[in-house]
Amino acid sequence: MKLKNKACTLGYYYCPVIKIALRSRDSKVLDILHKQYGGWIDKERKHPNGQSPSRCWVFKYKKHLSEILKELYPHLFIKKKQARILMDFIEAGAVKTRNQDKMNKERIALDSKREILYKKILTLNHRGVLPAETE
Repeated sequence: MKLKNKACTLGYYYCPVIKIALRSRDSKVLDILHKQYGGWIDKERKHPNGQSPSRCWVFKYKKHLSEILKELYPHLFIKKKQARILMDFIEAGAVKTRNQDKMNKERIALDSKREILYKKILTLNHRGVLPAETE
């Protein structure tokens, strides 16, 4: 997720999140994930077009996100690319210097890398036909 924050250098920050949504009748898996890793389960969501209701497990505690992704990665098929990008995002880390000039350069490089990874995730998660890009 990309969240607005005026205190941040660019006016926003990135918050890596895992979300797994399933139909309510299959939601035992979500209960197992919740019990094993924590996070939370959103309330049941009803769909107006007659589809089965769904529930969603959400985990966004950055400290443990990498461990969970590594455990879930071998079992993913459809969202494997997204998981790999999220792992790359987390591995990019944070700026680790106290020198202000060096920190600003590293921050710009890190932010641009994160923006690229964020856009890749958005593209992969997009449903339907993508709009044509113009320059």
